[in-house]
Amino acid sequence: MQTNHYFENYINNLQKEVFLQAYDNNYEIVSFINAYMKSTVRQEMDKQYSSWHNQPASRIFEEFLSENDIKTLKHQSINRDAVEWLGFFYSKWHFLTGETSKTIIRFLPAAEGLKNYYALHQLDELEAIEISKRYYNLSRNNHRSNEYKNSDESKVIYSDPIYYSFLAVRILYKLTKNPIFNVLNYIGDRQEYDFMDDDFTLAVKGDVLFKSNNESLIEEYGKIDGSAVNYSKRCEKSIYFCFVFSDYYEIDDNNDEKLIMHIKELKTRYSPNNRQFKHLYFYMLGKLYEITPNNELYIYSIPFSKRERIGIINKMKHFI
Repeated sequence: MQTNHYFENYINNLQKEVFLQAYDNNYEIVSFINAYMKSTVRQEMDKQYSSWHNQPASRIFEEFLSENDIKTLKHQSINRDAVEWLGFFYSKWHFLTGETSKTIIRFLPAAEGLKNYYALHQLDELEAIEISKRYYNLSRNNHRSNEYKNSDESKVIYSDPIYYSFLAVRILYKLTKNPIFNVLNYIGDRQEYDFMDDDFTLAVKGDVLFKSNNESLIEEYGKIDGSAVNYSKRCEKSIYFCFVFSDYYEIDDNNDEKLIMHIKELKTRYSPNNRQFKHLYFYMLGKLYEITPNNELYIYSIPFSKRERIGIINKMKHFI
């Protein structure tokens, strides 16, 4: 989102002042923030040009209260610094990503933002946004556990590994909402990365494990990690993404436990300082397993519909 730096900073501080006025007047701050981020006045503030940009914080505060009924408290129990930071951060998020305030409050509700103040406020804004979206995906897992039942992914297995390279980038975009995954260049070099940006800041290596024997993803990753040593240092951030289609994991009801056991073993064997790729992802039957650069394991439910797969195939044909 292209804006003047001084204007952006002015709007960020303006929203911070609105939040602080609500806090200092003892309005229930979580309810206030959630309602404000979805309000008409904030929607106007999201626009590139709006008369509300020229209004003081007190006028914006009064306009919001005239349309919303927010309860008051005898005193606030939440850290004032957290409220001040969250007001600035939400506005900064909007300018960095172009996402609307309604979308932002869905990713990071006020209660979560205030609760995680100490963890998030010390980070770079882009990193804080990425972590907030990860928290959001984790919290949704319980609500999406049955979503895969409506997907045909377990019934259709494509054989072209190039398809999975494109699918990997699409999944990473769905997970992080980072627009860089939409502008990566497909380079088609199966010996090195499949996707890379122009500045060598991010690269993705797609892989697929089609096995009907007892060869596990540990051995599969070992092969690619060994061959990656000559080129993985070229990029600041490198990603390995493997799709798993193997009878070894799918023959019984305990496939999740077996797969997780091997992923945990892989984490131990290939610690961050002993592997070529910074981020590792393994995907099987709608579930995504992520190993971060800090060697933390996250599990997401990200099924794909038939329509999404067809769209990826059409995009793949456009590049190849």
